[in-house]
Amino acid sequence: MAALLLCVATSATAVPLVSMPEPSSGDLRFGADAIPNEIRDSIAQDKVATLSERILLGQSERLRAEVTKHPEDPYPLHALGTVTFHLGGDKEAEALWRAAAKREPNLAPADLMRDVQTVFRLLAKGENNAAQMQLGLLDVRHAAQPHFHLIRAEQAMRGRNFDEAERAFRKAHELSPQLYVSSLNLARFLDFSARDRTEALRLYEESARNAPARAEVWHYLGRAQLGIGDEQAALASFRRLASLVPQGPLAERRIATLKLETGDLPGAERWYRRALQARPGAAESAEINAALGDVLLRQGNTVAARAAIEAALKHAESLPLVFALATLDEADGRNAAAERGYRRVLEASPGNPLAANNLAMLLIRNRRAGDEALRLAEGARTAVPGNAIIESTYGCALSDAGRNLEAITVLEAVVKARPTDSWAEYCLGRSQIENGLKAEAGVHLGRVLELDSHFPRRDEVRKMLGTAH
Repeated sequence: MAALLLCVATSATAVPLVSMPEPSSGDLRFGADAIPNEIRDSIAQDKVATLSERILLGQSERLRAEVTKHPEDPYPLHALGTVTFHLGGDKEAEALWRAAAKREPNLAPADLMRDVQTVFRLLAKGENNAAQMQLGLLDVRHAAQPHFHLIRAEQAMRGRNFDEAERAFRKAHELSPQLYVSSLNLARFLDFSARDRTEALRLYEESARNAPARAEVWHYLGRAQLGIGDEQAALASFRRLASLVPQGPLAERRIATLKLETGDLPGAERWYRRALQARPGAAESAEINAALGDVLLRQGNTVAARAAIEAALKHAESLPLVFALATLDEADGRNAAAERGYRRVLEASPGNPLAANNLAMLLIRNRRAGDEALRLAEGARTAVPGNAIIESTYGCALSDAGRNLEAITVLEAVVKARPTDSWAEYCLGRSQIENGLKAEAGVHLGRVLELDSHFPRRDEVRKMLGTAH
């Protein structure tokens, strides 16, 4: 399951805080901030020059197998040309580049690749002066070559020189607007830099018309359409993407993920539910339910969240989901079930700070602290230093263990950082009473009842307050 837990369940709130975010849209297939491999392979491929011979030989073997398996695909053929060049096979490399670019004009031509890779080869050898001379020739030889300007734009982006990048992207598009790499990269630049998102949308549409069989054009077009609120157009684009990448996520799930990225929780919930209605396979259904459970938890709908998480767990055990369900059990007062869940997480992931913290606090609240709670709290504190929730648990464990001076030091810092933590106030007041600090204890114990009139140990608090006064 692709879920992660980012927050610790708080011991002072009725609803534990659990975060199991859906993977970003980049994780799902294409990254919005990284040039897709298909496009990068058509541009500079500059990192290849720095690879060792051993790695290059491995890459060559893999790419040759890919070319044999998919002889109709020019992209691995073009990439093989670059690897072959840096293994010393210059003539074979040019032949490979030429054959690939002849079949796919969006790939850089052989003469440009030869000259660019020569620069990278010289730089890798430390021959900087020769590389600079070769670089000077590129402007003259390839001024009318759109791929050359795409390479310049990419290098400018890496140097954060956005003005130069825009000039180069626009020049590439001006030279060859029919190439989807020129329209798509200019669109992505305008989108990324927020310089002109209306023009970016138009260019995304142009790239989709120019290359309807390329999956990434529908990804970026769908994102842009959703960005202007056109959900139906985005759905159509993502469905086109799904037809090209059938092993990828459902179109509805992509929209839900993007809604979640923008903080639109109701929108994410609606689209995750639509994704489930599309009857995905068992594995994807479990992933969608996990993400839906997170969205529902964030909105405070714990009943529906439990149903979604339990549905996900029916497919396969997932530690983040076991943890999430344990926090829900704890919030609902199902302490035995919560304890089983936390212990299952710790069994499979020893030292997990979230489960260790929550189990320690559960034991403390149920008067079963002992050495185990302190050991768990210490482990969580070591793993996640400076977290006020974990510090609160640790301070209460110290108080339960009779180490009151240490508890006071820890908990005084906690109540300043988390002034709504009733358990920290209670444990602090109790340790102060034990150390004869009655006036100070009265303040903190009084805060307990102010924060939570139904505090489970309110009778004990009132008794201590009587002692303090």
